[in-house]
Amino acid sequence: MNFSSNFNKKEHPEPIVAKSLPLNSNFSNYIDLFKNSLNNLSNSQTPLFNNNNNKDNNNNNKDPKGPQKPPIFAIVLFVLSLLLPLYTNGSPPNAITLQDFISNYLTNDLNRENIAKIVVQDKSVAIVFFKNTSNTISFSIGSIKQFESYIERYSPLTPIYYQLDQTSLLSLFGKFLPSIITLSILAWFMRGQSSGAGSPLNRLSKMGKNKATVYYPENYTPPPGAPPNLHNNLRVTKFKDVAGCQESKQEIMEFVDFLKNPEHYNKLGAKIPKGCILHGPPGTGKTLLARACSSEAGTPFITISGSEFVEMFVGVGAARIRDLFKLARTLAPCIVFIDEIDAIGKKRGNNKISNGSDERENTLNQLLIEMDGFNTAEPGKEVVLMASTNRLEVLDDALLRPGRFDRKIEIDLPDLEGRKQIYMIHLKKLKLELNTDLALLAGRLASTTAGFSGADIANVCNEAALIAARFESSFVEFDHFEEAISRTIAGLQKKSRVLPPDLRKVVAYHEAGHAVCGWFLKNCDPLLKVTIVPRGSAALGYAQYIPSDNNLMTEEQYFDTMVMALGGRCSEEIHFETVTSGAQNDFQKVTAIATKMCKELGMSKKLGYINYSNDSSGGISVTKPFSETSAIVLDEEIKKIVTTAHERCAKLLRDNSAAVEKVAQRLLERETITRKDMLELLGKRPYAEKHNEFEKYLDIKE
Repeated sequence: MNFSSNFNKKEHPEPIVAKSLPLNSNFSNYIDLFKNSLNNLSNSQTPLFNNNNNKDNNNNNKDPKGPQKPPIFAIVLFVLSLLLPLYTNGSPPNAITLQDFISNYLTNDLNRENIAKIVVQDKSVAIVFFKNTSNTISFSIGSIKQFESYIERYSPLTPIYYQLDQTSLLSLFGKFLPSIITLSILAWFMRGQSSGAGSPLNRLSKMGKNKATVYYPENYTPPPGAPPNLHNNLRVTKFKDVAGCQESKQEIMEFVDFLKNPEHYNKLGAKIPKGCILHGPPGTGKTLLARACSSEAGTPFITISGSEFVEMFVGVGAARIRDLFKLARTLAPCIVFIDEIDAIGKKRGNNKISNGSDERENTLNQLLIEMDGFNTAEPGKEVVLMASTNRLEVLDDALLRPGRFDRKIEIDLPDLEGRKQIYMIHLKKLKLELNTDLALLAGRLASTTAGFSGADIANVCNEAALIAARFESSFVEFDHFEEAISRTIAGLQKKSRVLPPDLRKVVAYHEAGHAVCGWFLKNCDPLLKVTIVPRGSAALGYAQYIPSDNNLMTEEQYFDTMVMALGGRCSEEIHFETVTSGAQNDFQKVTAIATKMCKELGMSKKLGYINYSNDSSGGISVTKPFSETSAIVLDEEIKKIVTTAHERCAKLLRDNSAAVEKVAQRLLERETITRKDMLELLGKRPYAEKHNEFEKYLDIKE
């Protein structure tokens, strides 16, 4: 096939060489749109890049109306990026495949005769023009030689024109338009928002700033550059509002006096302690003491949480430590309080994977350096560091040594008198009857809530007020407090859970077994009440006792406690043909006590005076500090102690089966019986109470 001869035929137009084909009938409209955009750009007063750092620019950045609007150029580029793909580099109109063209046009005589010419663009796309119509079709071709062979085979007279590779200015602009838009928007962000408070660059630069909150005393003027005065936002707490930890409060008050009257101590040659750490169980008032200290110190009080130093970026924690103490030295004399310091103060070297160089350790190292770097030699510029944690054993030894934390103040659970003082504070906030004796009510509540922390007591008082409001009572009464205490101990009362008569009887005898064992055993705690009212998710009944505040226990006390815990299962074995799963929690308590006696307390003659416990300081241990032979002996001794306790419990309940029957029947009748009912049914306990401080509160009339 001779393409050159066809190329010069007169019946066909001259070949299309280095000429572009019309892209779309609306192309002229697009050109007009582009020209108008450029005209708007030339008339716009908002430049893309503004390097002027004059006062006008600074005033614009401080415009209270908000951040600057994007420049018109960025808007134009964005609109063009949406419209340009419609006119450039898009799919050709009426696109089909090469196989469709061969089967539907070349092999079809009628359609083949209507083909006027074929134009090949860029050696990749063929556009077919038809006679007597403006319609066209297009398709992609993989090989020019193969395409020519198809034409020569099926339609040798069809002329083929080749359009040279050309790229219009519009096409080039479309290719680079996305990059231009990206760079323009990035430049606008860097120019227009680099000085804004919420800009990404500004946030990144402030990553190392501490997030501490500063409270100033009244009539205090902060130095230039210091944070604003937040005294009005401080929840005022005085030392008189803190009770139940008199000794700890006294030591904290000394720190305040150190800062208020340093001359008194300097005359005696005393130096102010550099720091103190408050530790104890949760809810005992560590943060409350710090809050009271902030209110009465008379100096700036800086508070921050330990977790505020933990970030995903390397070096942020150490930078925030430096910034915190820089602020503290500016405000000196002052107090810095770090709550939950165990977030950054854990022992170093436990993490073998990070090889002792992780971010938390870097933060701790910076804290140690800053604490040693206190400038306490200058009079009147003292900085005292306070911290709190309930996991003192996991803190690094270098952090706890004298010279950093000179004092370790333990805040333990309050005793009977401490609980009474805490109740006195919270009861004053409640609406009680006018003739209520606050001291007597507080003492009675304190005697029934042994082991409660200050937070638990506050929760009990609040729950009592909520219960009174639920029943639309005019005052908060003692019954409301009792219900609040029961809810705190055993959970919400399940009034909708109705037990079948046979199951209810089993629960009554189970709880009666506990009550009778505790009543006739010498070393058991006094019984307060027994109930078979379902509470919580699993408890179908429970017995409440009054434990002693003395933490020192004898071997006989541990053993009697196990006997009392097994009273429920033994009572089921005696009075029923089968047993239930209600003693699951009792078995857990018994096993824990027996294990502690053998492993930690040396109360097994066969094992001797060896501590077999594995102290991993709160971590996970995979090894045992004893041999397999010792483990076998340990299991045998634990089983022996539990078996002995079960035998003694069974004998005690058989000897007092009548007492069990009385208590069980009263429970089936009333569902809840108190210590007064037990005295009526069984008489006084055969042994004198070892701690009878509660009797003066419980023996009063209802």
